Amino acid sequence: MSFFILAGIACAAGLGVAWQSGAMRVFEISLNYLGFLIVLSPKILCGFFIAAAVPILVPREMLAAWVGRESGVRGLLVASVAGALVPGGPMMIFPLAASFRLAGAGTPTIISFVSAWSLFGLNRTIIWEMSFLPADFVLMRVLVCLPLPVVAGLIAQRVMR
Repeated sequence: MSFFILAGIACAAGLGVAWQSGAMRVFEISLNYLGFLIVLSPKILCGFFIAAAVPILVPREMLAAWVGRESGVRGLLVASVAGALVPGGPMMIFPLAASFRLAGAGTPTIISFVSAWSLFGLNRTIIWEMSFLPADFVLMRVLVCLPLPVVAGLIAQRVMR
């Protein structure tokens, strides 16, 4: 269903651009994004292959013990640290999170994992934030946000009960 919603929005946007700027502009935009798709596709495929390997390489019992439905706060902490440390963009993180789910990770731990990646992606924090923002600001942002992935997981646990 989400595909059809996004496709509908994209078509409406295309029609809006065609109406305002002409069909040739829609064609130019389409060509630009086709190039973007060609560059992005190998990254997405690598993310899928890595994600597909997780349930095969990591024993289900081990994953369940560390980040399974019964892992509690320890599982949320482990998932938060993993989310902060795993490099890559959304084309890596979301397939990986889906593979953790298939391998037995609980929903709250996956929420902590994705939340930590969103808030603390190590390479983004070092390369982008530290490059543009004062170190004391980045440190304060990290400290203020530190409990949020675990809190998000705890909220998810509470809601799911």
